[in-house]
Parts: sequence; C-alpha cells; structure tokens
Amino acid sequence: EIQHTPGWDLTFSAPKSVSILVEIGGDERLRAAHDRAVETALQWVENNALGTRQRTSEGQVFEGTGSIVVARFTHHTSRNQDPSLHTHSVVMNATEDAQGTWRSLHSIELFRNKMVTGQIYRNELAREALALGYSLDVNGKDGTFELREIPENYRQALSTRRAQVGVTPPRVAAPWS
Repeated sequence: EIQHTPGWDLTFSAPKSVSILVEIGGDERLRAAHDRAVETALQWVENNALGTRQRTSEGQVFEGTGSIVVARFTHHTSRNQDPSLHTHSVVMNATEDAQGTWRSLHSIELFRNKMVTGQIYRNELAREALALGYSLDVNGKDGTFELREIPENYRQALSTRRAQVGVTPPRVAAPWS
C-alpha cells in the first residue's frame, strides 16, 4: 500500500538575538530581513532541490521541476512565550512537471539539501544584518551566528524553552532583575 506524505515543514528560525531585537525591540528592518532570507532559501529549494521521479528506459530518475507549492506561517514566540521569530514553510507534496502535469515530489533532494537550505537562510540574514549596521559573532563550527548587540546573558534569560529541554545551560538571572 502506498503511503502518501502530504508535505514537509521547512522551518527557518532566526537567532535568539535577532528574535529579541525584532519581537521586543521592534526592529521591523530585521523582521523584513528574516522574511527575505526565508524567501531566498525557498527560491533556492525551488530551483535546485525540487523534483519528481520520472520512469525512463534506464529506470526511475530524478527530474527537477522548479515548481514549489508552499504556505508560510510566521510565529513570534516559543512555546514558553520567549521571543522566537521563526517561519514554518509547509512544502506541499505536489509539483508541476515540464509537461504541465501535477505530480508528487521526490523528497530525497529536500532531505539531502536541508543543511544547505538552512545555511542559505542564515547567510542571507547575516548579510542583511551587517548591512543594517549590526555586528556578528559567528560560530565557526556550523555557521550559526548571534548579533553582538544582545549580550549572552540576555539571550540565555530569554531562552527558557531551550533550558527546559536541556539544550543550553540552566537559565541565568534576567539581566534587568
């Protein structure tokens, strides 16, 4: 029996410092930069990682389609109501091939390129943040970054969800207390 997957959620999460400046500080320029970075990453997915399986005399082959159906939902907080700007991009399991026929996606390229897609988002957001005059602290290991303008103790104080699931050290006292 065929198992049909209706779609996939590609989630693009802004660094905590960006979330703080957007959601508490009200920096609409950074919010717009996040939206453009999501759009850039999704454009890359559409052009490079979306396709269907085509049956040929050689067997099944991947055929790029360059056709994405996606719904975006932007959230502003974590489950604990901490600032957490992130966009869920629900990619539907449907793509239009070169003949104009709607087909199911061959999702393997989405999975193969998930790290690249996330890095494209982060690179674009970092580029725009620098253009706005912010300074970056880059994690050389995986390309993540934070904005220097928000100190680590502020980021930790507003990361209660991460502390709850054991991702970061225990919560520190809020810097304004």
